[in-house]
Amino acid sequence: MVELLGRYSKLPNLPQLPQYNTNHTRPYATSHVHAARRRLAPEAAQQLSTDYLAGMPSTQLAKQYGISKGAVLRLLRERGTPIRRQSMTAAEIEQATELYQAGNSLAAVGSKLGYDHGAIHRALRQAGVALRDSHGRER
Repeated sequence: MVELLGRYSKLPNLPQLPQYNTNHTRPYATSHVHAARRRLAPEAAQQLSTDYLAGMPSTQLAKQYGISKGAVLRLLRERGTPIRRQSMTAAEIEQATELYQAGNSLAAVGSKLGYDHGAIHRALRQAGVALRDSHGRER
């Protein structure tokens, strides 16, 4: 069909489409290791655990080591590292409620308190705060 368009079309110089590769070979010679525990050296996994125990958040560790947050938590559990639960305190929820009701967005409240916007959203919903829609209008 492409050939018909090129041959009988009144448009000059139609771009040539690349030919389909029927070779079915992999474009790279080495395979990618998907398992995070095999990708990280034992020393790196130990350092990850040490950094987490020192207070570094799991999201920052995920960026630093190039793995997902779930993989970070899985590696920590496999190593026996206690996982800290970072739930919001009652005072933080109260402060988040005040900031949100003052007109701040969930993301702005989260950045001020050091939490993700999703955590702020869940905390405000559990506290019974009436949330605005994505355009800032009352629901």
